[in-house]
Amino acid sequence: MFLRRHIVGCSRLAALLLAVLLLTAPAVVVAGRAEADIYVVLSNDTEEYRQIEKRIVEGLRDSRHYGKRLRTMLAASLDPSRPGHWPAADAEVVVAVGMRALKALLEGPPGFPIYAVFVPYASYHALLDESASGAGAPRRRHLSVLYLDQPPRRQLELAATIDRSFRRLGILLSEDSPIDVAALREAAADLGLTLRPVRVSERRDVVPALKRVQRRIDLLITVFDPAIISTQSLRQILYFSYNRRLPVIGYSRAMVRAGALAAVYSDAGQVGRQAAETLIEALDRSPIGLPPSAFPDYFSASCNEAVRAYFNLPADCNLEGLARGGEGR
Repeated sequence: MFLRRHIVGCSRLAALLLAVLLLTAPAVVVAGRAEADIYVVLSNDTEEYRQIEKRIVEGLRDSRHYGKRLRTMLAASLDPSRPGHWPAADAEVVVAVGMRALKALLEGPPGFPIYAVFVPYASYHALLDESASGAGAPRRRHLSVLYLDQPPRRQLELAATIDRSFRRLGILLSEDSPIDVAALREAAADLGLTLRPVRVSERRDVVPALKRVQRRIDLLITVFDPAIISTQSLRQILYFSYNRRLPVIGYSRAMVRAGALAAVYSDAGQVGRQAAETLIEALDRSPIGLPPSAFPDYFSASCNEAVRAYFNLPADCNLEGLARGGEGR
């Protein structure tokens, strides 16, 4: 009887100690509608954006900045004229998740650093051009961007990994694309490849432009550029790919499912992981030190096996070597 009581007593004590430990464990403070140290502004309330938010919260919770007050807001609710509907002017940093959130923040009064993530490279540079002479121009803000896109060189490496017979590559670009073609050509030459830019002024010109170069390239690389890329133009590109037997390297997992040969991309979890790591490093400095804008370090690669077979490519869709390059910084 004594032994049973002793065991029960020990169990209750252990439960009490566990409860105390849980209560005192590091946790990011969710600020609700109160002012916060860090704000996360989501473009929309979608699973992808929420996953990025979750990874940021988890990363801060497990760091020396676990005591920071954090508040999440939606871009649609932002209004600098209404109390509680705009980040505090003395916020340490505001994280904009997606292009809509970034635009909304740049339209309001300055006063806090902005770290924008999941933002397309071409869309951001178009925003720079549009607002260079207007109020709230990004060039005059303490602003850093983690792009959604991959560095184009990574797509070149993907093409070389899939099949060494691809020597003449084309890349579909708008007339005003911010991509440095000269540097990309040098990168292609380092891989033993040649690169031909396929310039298009508007979406309806995509197919005619591809017809003009189809005999001079072995494979087409696509990058996300809203000036020429839409759901309809993507359908046209993939339809052309099948009919003219011109393989396409895409920029998302969805493109691979739709019929691209392969793609390299970063998902929301990978973007959130890098965003959390970058924020922790930035908060370690006083004042906060955001890094220069950058492409993702973490990425995945995938290949459509059915498309590979259609083009009679000899190798299997084995991209493990390339994908392993995206597991570390």
